[in-house]
Amino acid sequence: MDILAHCRIYPISQYITIPRHKEPIAHNGLVHIILDEIKNKSYQWIHQRKELATTETSSSNRPTCKLTLVIDLLNVWGDNVRNQDRAEDQLRKTDIHIIKDSKYIKFQNLIAFLDNEILMGQYLFDNYKDMVLYGIIIDNLSIYSFDPENLKLFNKLCKVLERIQFKYGCWVKTISFKDATGMSKYPTRIPLYYLNNMETILVYDNNKFHQLK
Repeated sequence: MDILAHCRIYPISQYITIPRHKEPIAHNGLVHIILDEIKNKSYQWIHQRKELATTETSSSNRPTCKLTLVIDLLNVWGDNVRNQDRAEDQLRKTDIHIIKDSKYIKFQNLIAFLDNEILMGQYLFDNYKDMVLYGIIIDNLSIYSFDPENLKLFNKLCKVLERIQFKYGCWVKTISFKDATGMSKYPTRIPLYYLNNMETILVYDNNKFHQLK
């Protein structure tokens, strides 16, 4: 009993962090986001909400200079995303770099870039050697979903993204359009085996997120 009298009780929150499931946008693993068609102005929300590209992670020991890469396949990310709130960016030491290149319309080229340049680190070393890769956004995977040959490559894309996420500890968010004729239980044409490997699946509808997985 003397031993128990000298014991101290510490809160468990001092040692572990409970995932914030009520804030799905804060998930920092592999996330897939399903948006309304462009006519419904989902992209306007993206342009106005920098949180999609500057989500805070739960880790407290990450370097302060953080880089978010946006691979803009549809040429819809404007410079206003990168330039707005620059004072806030400087305070948080974040930078959003938007990659626009028509060659990535070919699925193989996108996968090769992620595998050879991002995973191996050469692109980051050449352009951002003083920053840590904080997150990647790929917008929009729906451009690959109508070619049967492309559907075979989604499994390869998923494996590359998993390796990138494991190596850098960054979050990865891929985006697709909502499609009622989707090939799975999720309202999108993206293959089910790709979606099954996502940690979180969100659908943006009626101006808010709904978590499907």
